[in-house]
Amino acid sequence: MDQNKQYNNNFLSNVIFRIDFPQIEQIVENLPDEFKSKIATDFPILEPIEELAVEFEGTNLEIQTRKVNNKIWKFYSNDKNKAVELNSKYLALIYANKSYKNFTDFQAVVDKLLEIFFELYSPGVITRLGLRYINEINIDDKSSVLDWSKYINEKLVENLAFGSSEIELDIRRAFNLFVFNIGSSDFINFKYGIFNQVFPEKIVNKDFILDYDCHARSPFTSKEDIISRITQFNQKLSNLFEDSIKEDLRVILNK
Repeated sequence: MDQNKQYNNNFLSNVIFRIDFPQIEQIVENLPDEFKSKIATDFPILEPIEELAVEFEGTNLEIQTRKVNNKIWKFYSNDKNKAVELNSKYLALIYANKSYKNFTDFQAVVDKLLEIFFELYSPGVITRLGLRYINEINIDDKSSVLDWSKYINEKLVENLAFGSSEIELDIRRAFNLFVFNIGSSDFINFKYGIFNQVFPEKIVNKDFILDYDCHARSPFTSKEDIISRITQFNQKLSNLFEDSIKEDLRVILNK
């Protein structure tokens, strides 16, 4: 994550940049043709998504969905590992499947998207800004699926000892949340632990999640302000990642 600290590999399943803004009427239902043409070289595949609202109706609280007149225009790269989402209320850049390499390259794509977005839509004010890194750490290790003492800061995994053989607890999920305030309106939601993709079945894979979501709700009015803030976010999240892991994991990251 860090611009200075570089590893040969990563466990990043998703990296997400997102801005929210007051509704732009011309994007509600109309295909943003100019935006589409300006990003076509890097994101040529368009797959619109109908936004749905979920409601509970009746005495049995039956789930109903209804169409919301507000499409999500989703543009993919050729390999579909990268995507841009444009909605009348937000713009997002999503890197999936370990397609993220470093912050410098990611920031350059963000910068280009913001340049196009501000030129075409003049949003006035950005009401929310977010940068998120989701690490899905998979280790080929013969030790217990609950034993992360070699790889993860012991303060983050000591609760796993609660499922000891002495009291015969069979842990199926152990997921935790910290919320850090890092400024007047800047926060980090840090979720970590064993999520267990096959829950409620028994944990069979040695997987651990480190999910860092940094966001601000102070208003932003320019591309430069946004780039400056996500650069600060990246540094803070990189430092938090380094505090979360141990040397044996760094060895794996540098293979």
